[in-house]
Amino acid sequence: MRRATVWVLAVFFLSFAGTAAFAGEKLMVYTSMKESLIGELRDAFKKKHPEVAFDYYSAGAGKLMAKIAAERQSGKITADILWHSEVPDFYQLKKEGVWERYVSPESKVVESTVKDPEGAFTPARLGTLGIAYNTKKMTTAPKGWQDMLDPRFKALPSPTPPCRERP
Repeated sequence: MRRATVWVLAVFFLSFAGTAAFAGEKLMVYTSMKESLIGELRDAFKKKHPEVAFDYYSAGAGKLMAKIAAERQSGKITADILWHSEVPDFYQLKKEGVWERYVSPESKVVESTVKDPEGAFTPARLGTLGIAYNTKKMTTAPKGWQDMLDPRFKALPSPTPPCRERP
């Protein structure tokens, strides 16, 4: 199977995909970004590089990885760029030899603890997470992420019902 042309580049695709090598080509982005955000980037890209067709598939990270797994099995990955927030996926795909090396000229300005020195992927956005707890149900709070492994701090992936801001 030929190596997939799949990069985690985020905004950097604006800088590289318009080169002559891509003229008349189609750029396919698999992303977990909301439609409104990726749509804005698509429009900006098309304005800067009208010679390159830009398309995207937007879904959750799990669905994106399932799609890539199915495409890998068929022998043809159609994504040129994978842009989602599950960092372990990047390392796993690198380990499996899926990534094609690419170091964007813009990557030198990215500050990240997950930057890959070999150019297998480039982080481009920071997801912020926090630990919240119900003070009416818990008397001891988790102090950090490692504490979340303790059964006392059983966590749900998303709150139900939706959280409301407190004054």
